[in-house]
Amino acid sequence: MQTPFRKSALDKMSSPEQLDQLMQITNPRSWIILVSVLLIIVTGLIWGFVGVIRDTIDGRGILVQTGGIYDIFATSAGQVEVILCEEEDSVEQGDVIAIITQPELKKALTDISQRVKELTRQYEELESFGAKDLQLQQKLLAEKQDILEESFQRVKDKITWLIEQVEVGEGLFERGLITKSNYLQTKQSLSMAREELSHLENQSKEIEKSEHELEFFQKQKLDNSHQQLNALERDKQSLIGKIDRDSKIISPYSGRVLDISIDVGSLVSPGVQIVKLELADDKKKLKGILFVSGNDGKKVKDGMEVQIIPGPVKPEEYGVMYGVVRYISEFPSTTQGMMQSLKNDQLVSQLSMMGAPFEVIVDPTEDIKTLSGYKWSSPDGPPFHIESNTPCAVKITVGRKRPVSLVMPFLKKTIGLVPVVAPLTPSKTS
Repeated sequence: MQTPFRKSALDKMSSPEQLDQLMQITNPRSWIILVSVLLIIVTGLIWGFVGVIRDTIDGRGILVQTGGIYDIFATSAGQVEVILCEEEDSVEQGDVIAIITQPELKKALTDISQRVKELTRQYEELESFGAKDLQLQQKLLAEKQDILEESFQRVKDKITWLIEQVEVGEGLFERGLITKSNYLQTKQSLSMAREELSHLENQSKEIEKSEHELEFFQKQKLDNSHQQLNALERDKQSLIGKIDRDSKIISPYSGRVLDISIDVGSLVSPGVQIVKLELADDKKKLKGILFVSGNDGKKVKDGMEVQIIPGPVKPEEYGVMYGVVRYISEFPSTTQGMMQSLKNDQLVSQLSMMGAPFEVIVDPTEDIKTLSGYKWSSPDGPPFHIESNTPCAVKITVGRKRPVSLVMPFLKKTIGLVPVVAPLTPSKTS
């Protein structure tokens, strides 16, 4: 009968000298694979109960110097004549950063200057010609007074003579030497002479009055002209001060120029932004002005850990910057509120696309050992400083979980197994 086994195989099994050799069931490679799988499983179990998974939310914003950002606006309408600063320049409080020409005010100043010049000429003419006219009038009055004095003396002499004639005539009339008519005629002549003297005295008083009135009217004309000139000079000086104030754009603070919003020749009106200024701060620290979506805003709390990724930094090469939440707004921010914080309409437009976000203020953690002065996930961080006004993205850690807790719902559902997991103590960050 023919067997299905080969003859060589039957010979080996029937040979007694091979009965003491072990039969190989598995090879070393299989053992290595088995041990590796077991190590992976054990490591996974340990990590599942001991490891931590961060629950993070994303945000975007900008890193600015702690002094803040201030917009300088035009206070009057006009045309930009000259800009006295450039971007990145440092300015001091009170420095003039731009000059605006105001054609209407300049024309008004030219007109009022011409009026001042004309009124000054009139005043000088009035003072000069008025004095001459006064002297002439006074001379005429003096001549009239001299004539009156002569007439006054003549009438006084006549009165003296007539008084004597009346006294003599009275005696002659009593003795009958003259008629009563002659006596009365002499008395009448005396009376008329006295009336003439009174009239001359009145004329003298009128001349004196006229002389005083001439001096008074001349002085009044000069005073009125001088008052008009002074009022016009005050208006001129006020207009010069207004032009000086309104034409100069002055920095109310010290800081660094971030952006110039106008060009030479631009027409501006009150309220138009001229310069964006980063306020100077002796501490020179950075802070993050960030915004997170409305759905995540209420998850953020003061003191939470933040990972900051500045725009120019490659996180895969230099890591991330660490920080801490210092403030979270109670209500979603409006576009106007975001503009007040960021001072950048394009960035506000981009961040507004996520709806009404919550504002978050973050303080980067300081580290004097790094070049940037802040703590990084890498030992040294980037080999350059992080400048103010740098855009950034952030991840805010709002919670931590054990990896095994992620499979707990599945275990409950399938086999009803609920592992006992040690509670996770929240880490304290400064």
